Amino acid sequence: MQAAAQPSEGSVVAHVVVVGFHAQLGHRIEFAYPRLRGTPILRSPKISDTSDISADVSPTISRRLSTEFLKDLKPLDNSANWGTLPPEWALMPLMALPDGVHDHHEDLVFFTLPPEVHCVSCFRQVAAVDAKTHSASAGTAYEQGVAARGSVQKSVVLLCRRPLFGVLADRLEPAVRAYFDQADFARTDVLLSLYHSLNVSLSRPSLNRADTLFHGLDLRAIIRRLGPQTLAVLKLIMLERRVIVYSQPVHHASNAVIALASVFPGALDSISPTYPPLEIVDKYGVGFPLSLFAPKGRVVLQPHAPLPLISELIPNNVSNACLLGTSHNVGLLLSSTAASAARRAAAARKSASASAERPLEITQSHSAPVRMVTPDRNRSSTSLAHSRPSISPFTPVLSNNSNTAESSALADRASGGVPIVDALVNLSSGKVSVSGVLEPLCRITRQERRFMRDLMVSAASSSASVSASGSTGRFIGSDDYIRERLREYLTKFLRSVAAVSGVRGGPVVGETYSAEMVNDFDLSKFEPYNTQFAHAWMTTRNAGVWSRSCPVQPPGFVPPPKPEVDESLIDEPLIPVDKVAAGWSGLRQNVAEFGRFSSFVSSKAAEGISSLFKRLEQEVGRMDLGNQPSPHTPASTGRVNRQEVGKRESQLTKSAPR
Repeated sequence: MQAAAQPSEGSVVAHVVVVGFHAQLGHRIEFAYPRLRGTPILRSPKISDTSDISADVSPTISRRLSTEFLKDLKPLDNSANWGTLPPEWALMPLMALPDGVHDHHEDLVFFTLPPEVHCVSCFRQVAAVDAKTHSASAGTAYEQGVAARGSVQKSVVLLCRRPLFGVLADRLEPAVRAYFDQADFARTDVLLSLYHSLNVSLSRPSLNRADTLFHGLDLRAIIRRLGPQTLAVLKLIMLERRVIVYSQPVHHASNAVIALASVFPGALDSISPTYPPLEIVDKYGVGFPLSLFAPKGRVVLQPHAPLPLISELIPNNVSNACLLGTSHNVGLLLSSTAASAARRAAAARKSASASAERPLEITQSHSAPVRMVTPDRNRSSTSLAHSRPSISPFTPVLSNNSNTAESSALADRASGGVPIVDALVNLSSGKVSVSGVLEPLCRITRQERRFMRDLMVSAASSSASVSASGSTGRFIGSDDYIRERLREYLTKFLRSVAAVSGVRGGPVVGETYSAEMVNDFDLSKFEPYNTQFAHAWMTTRNAGVWSRSCPVQPPGFVPPPKPEVDESLIDEPLIPVDKVAAGWSGLRQNVAEFGRFSSFVSSKAAEGISSLFKRLEQEVGRMDLGNQPSPHTPASTGRVNRQEVGKRESQLTKSAPR
């Protein structure tokens, strides 16, 4: 059993920074407290020691402060000097003011800085005419550039040692609102008070719990938007692929990235390994945490990454794994680039279909290499017919061996220098686009779909459950409930893998299992989890590391979790309302078209029958006219008139030709 975490030495919050937007200079830092030291290594003082931050406080600010931390300070008269930005943090101003934030009055975004700095940025904008001063830095010329577009846009950023994103966001938003309401951005004393009060509250033992890691994360929103495809995204993360989440506003994407990472036990503790873990993962008994996220794993976790950072993290010639969040505009750019690459790849495959033996990489003068998944990552060839239509394929996958200068140049020429990724998740529309060769690997089985539908029902009913009385009513449908249910799925999957003969102990050579070794494992029972996914996951690095620390071998295969929520008691439908409405609209249209067709057939049939009767009436009329007696002929009395018959015969005899 892991010991409970102890309060760390020093301040949990290292800096509070103000970033403003200048019409000519772009994103600029205007204020930092304590001053930035030009190094990414944080060195904030202990709660009881403030001697090293005395030079950061101006006389005006020190007179305004009423906190006990700054009573004996000897400040210097240099409030505009915020320090030196480390080169490793050069993109921090761009990350603090994301692309497209000017379309919103306020927004919130999470991001990380190297090596282990976790940031929360709160953005707001106000009309320039309503502000007394436009900048937290001194200088009239600079202020004119800040207000050149008629509005003042700023972000206040908290730099923290732990990934306490939700806790920091709850405290940051009201402080930023007060900072903007005073209409004087040179008065930063409210930010200094925020810095010290946060460090005092976060040093309390009561906040050193796992709940603080998950506070403010919204898994329910992900389940509502993505539905069963949430499980497909988790599978891609376990397969160490390139997954990018985008939305408008960007806050939803950055929150979703951290929420998805929190599903894996111990993952948020693993991104700050120099501090004691807050989460106890031994209770699961299956070898958590997985070596997924950097620095110990291969998957780079970045809640918000602008396009320059994406190009740096995942260059086209290297198969880096990542889970990134980005803005809607960047997501659309990546999507269009992937679609263009898919068309080029399709053309390359079509031109090479006549050849008897197809090479691994097909290069043309105007197309990117078709970089297939290596055999140890995808050994099965099941048809794509099993994939769900909600996952749309768009581009080939990068392979680990396509790192030559020639393939890199071809890839850059095909994509215009924009990185090609494995999966794009559009939170705004709920669409998950996956590269074609990965579709079979992340296919959702029938048992998994039933399990995820149960979570959809609980997430849809969470608003009613939270307001209900009783602890059970609050728990079902909450984020904690959904997280534990998804962890139950992961636990049962790992127990099933650990029960396979030969898995425990890890690979003999290297960090990963080879394709030949995986072929020797009996994974025939893994269809409820998707057998192809199980094969592919066994070839990843995190699977190899996990197998070495795998606990005692469990008794046998464990199927996925079964639904827990009674669907008959849920008012929300299993299928999203918009899809039901769209299906009903299509059904009504089909019925209307069938009705019009039936009316047409019926009218034609009626016309044909009417015409037939008219013709019959005409024929009967002609027959009747031929058999009617002459007006001079006496009506028949039913007796044979011999005299009339004789006269008629004599007339016919005389008129006959001789």
